[in-house]
Amino acid sequence: MKVWITKYALTSSGIYDEEVKQCDNFPSSVKGIRHTFMRGEWWHTKEEAITEACRMRDTKIKQLEKLKNLKFEL
Repeated sequence: MKVWITKYALTSSGIYDEEVKQCDNFPSSVKGIRHTFMRGEWWHTKEEAITEACRMRDTKIKQLEKLKNLKFEL
């Protein structure tokens, strides 16, 4: 089956599609050519993958804003 991978969405790899097979011992996991992906790292549709990548990006932006506002004192 074809799925869209978001595990590396915030890297230069971005979102990509891959042909995978369902894992027998972990039903929510899929095995691609080189990697096994857990549920939450892959999506059935491109739209789901884009929604997840946007959520990941927004979470990372919030983390960066917290770091930016961090004050250090001696």
